[in-house]
Amino acid sequence: MLSRVVMMTIFYLSMVHASTAETWNHESFEFENSSAKCAETDTCNLKKFYVKKHDFQVRVSGDPHPTSASSLYAGYVTDKPEELNKYGIVQFIRGCQYRSKLVNGQIEKKRSVVRYFYGDGFYDYHHPNWVIDGAVTDPLSWDHDGDPQAEPADWVRHLYYQWNTQRGSHSKGTRKYVKSELPRSNHIYVTDMPGETHYSPLLNEALNISLEFKTCLYKESDVPRYVAPENVNFAEPISCYEWASSFIYNHQMKKYEQPKGIVPYCLEPRTSR
Repeated sequence: MLSRVVMMTIFYLSMVHASTAETWNHESFEFENSSAKCAETDTCNLKKFYVKKHDFQVRVSGDPHPTSASSLYAGYVTDKPEELNKYGIVQFIRGCQYRSKLVNGQIEKKRSVVRYFYGDGFYDYHHPNWVIDGAVTDPLSWDHDGDPQAEPADWVRHLYYQWNTQRGSHSKGTRKYVKSELPRSNHIYVTDMPGETHYSPLLNEALNISLEFKTCLYKESDVPRYVAPENVNFAEPISCYEWASSFIYNHQMKKYEQPKGIVPYCLEPRTSR
């Protein structure tokens, strides 16, 4: 899920140095709930679920090596704002982030990237098998801290979901978090940017990303407050969308490439936390 460090790094670079941004690989998915079948699943107050993803690159003036990343918006719409907490979004992840460098004509790789994972402290950013993607133990929560005493209690799982005062918008200038104000819109969403890549000529080292995701909508009542991260079949989702973030540095060609699928290095068994 969203990396605060990544966001702060890109913000800092853009403030200190002139920068340009480019986007590509735009993907869009939308599930419209069928009025003919919704009674079977008791979801007739759900109108739609959607996912939007794109890759982007930030190039800072004076640095020939741009920073690249993937960005996600996933949200849903209900008949009324007070029905939004009857649903929620769970994300699953597979793959890893790692560093690589060219040494005597050979590529050396190391897993030295960590993340805060599932309420268990810092953890190698290496998931060779599908797991629930999250910083806290509630699969529905897109929180980074976890506060079981937060109010109001019936919105505690959605505190880090966002809504917007402008209909259909994801603009940061008009967004609000549920934790600061309950939605006045019938549209709620979450965001993610799972990491950034960069090549350092000083260290002759590249940060690589090879990740796959499944972003799914569930009925809130179907998702346990706690489930082991490896238990990815805890309930039947309403709808899912699969996407990827792939940026692998080619040291011979001196550029990033975007191969399909997870690179074999990221599928090797875990050897540490």
